[in-house]
Amino acid sequence: MPLILPKSCCLMVPRAASTWARQAIRNGGIPYREYGPKHSTTLPPNAPAFRFTMTRDSASWIRSRWTLGPWEDELRELWDIDLEKFKAAVSEPMVRMYFAKFTAGCQFVGKAETVADDLVTALRQAGEDFDETALRDTPRINESPTDGDPILEVFWGMKRDQLGQLPPEMIGRLPVDLLPRLPPNTLGTLPPAVLAAMVPRLTQAALQAAGAATQPIKR
Repeated sequence: MPLILPKSCCLMVPRAASTWARQAIRNGGIPYREYGPKHSTTLPPNAPAFRFTMTRDSASWIRSRWTLGPWEDELRELWDIDLEKFKAAVSEPMVRMYFAKFTAGCQFVGKAETVADDLVTALRQAGEDFDETALRDTPRINESPTDGDPILEVFWGMKRDQLGQLPPEMIGRLPVDLLPRLPPNTLGTLPPAVLAAMVPRLTQAALQAAGAATQPIKR
């Protein structure tokens, strides 16, 4: 959903560092409000004229999009449990058309790969007042695996039933983004010790997804 800032609007492209951008804007001291449903591009009447967004490299976006399953969007009918089939069905022109919904009318379009630099540039162009150091110090959130990491690449290429057959200790170490890909009730069958070790990561991910502050409170 778009973020409405004092002098600008940030259109949030799913799976393009949008959760980090929301938290960084908050940490930078810029007040904002969210408008409309999730993944919406609709802005309120009299919204600030300056609009910006972030897109992402098509190949990495497609993989990240696949991890969350069939959203209610134009790619839903193409979604497949198998990553390679999904990648084959979703072309670069389709991704560009998907991004175009968010980029249309924007005065600045940055990249998720350089989100900190580009977010600072966008906010400066908009004339927002913010703490750049606090914004840049925001820890990264929900990062996808680095290309070339053979272990994580294997996990990301597995089908749902294959993930569910992993040993419990390995399931407990899966990236948080992959947990929704597990078969239903898989987490409910894990040993208590494995679940207990997962709780801090799951709690932090849930708070970050909700836009909550996750930094220790300074007293």
